[in-house]
Amino acid sequence: MNDETPETVAHRVGPANLQSAICNPQSAILLCCLVFTGCGERLPETVPVSGSVTWQGKPLTSGRVVFHPQEIAEGLPRRPATGDLDQQGRFKLTTFRGGDGAVPGDYRVCVFSYLSDQTAAEDDVSIPETVWRIPERYGDPRQSGLSATIPAGSQPLSFDFDLTDVPFSKAEP
Repeated sequence: MNDETPETVAHRVGPANLQSAICNPQSAILLCCLVFTGCGERLPETVPVSGSVTWQGKPLTSGRVVFHPQEIAEGLPRRPATGDLDQQGRFKLTTFRGGDGAVPGDYRVCVFSYLSDQTAAEDDVSIPETVWRIPERYGDPRQSGLSATIPAGSQPLSFDFDLTDVPFSKAEP
C-alpha cells in the first residue's frame, strides 16, 4: 500500500523540481520547436472554389457537388472536394476544413440531387427508392461530362454548371 498523501506528492514534485524541469536545455529546445513549428498537422495547399449549379436554367436548390481528382501534382493527396448546394444553387468546396477549397489538379465533377419522399407512412420502415431530381448520369464522374481544373497558386475560382436533360456524348477519337 502506498503511504503517500497529496501533500507528500506535492512536496516531492514541488515548485523547485518543476522549475528545473522547465529550465533545462532539453525542455527549452522542445518548447521552441513546438512554438515555431506548431502542434498541428500541416495541410496541403488548397484553392478556394465556389460556384453554382442550375438544372434546365433554374438553380438546383438541394444536393451535393463532388470534385473527383484525376490528375494531382506529385506529393499531394488524391482527396475529393465536396460542397452542398444551398437554396440559390450555390456551393463552396471543402477538402480538409470547411470551405477551404480543392487541392490543385484536374477533376471530374458529379452532382447528386434527390427528390425527398414525403408520401411514406410513418410506420413504413422500408427504404424508399432513390428518386433523382436530375438525370442519374450526373452522379457518375465518368458519365457526367463535367470537369474542372484547379491551377496551383491561383486566386479563388468559381465554376458554374448548367445541367440539362440532353445526354452527354463523348467526342469520337
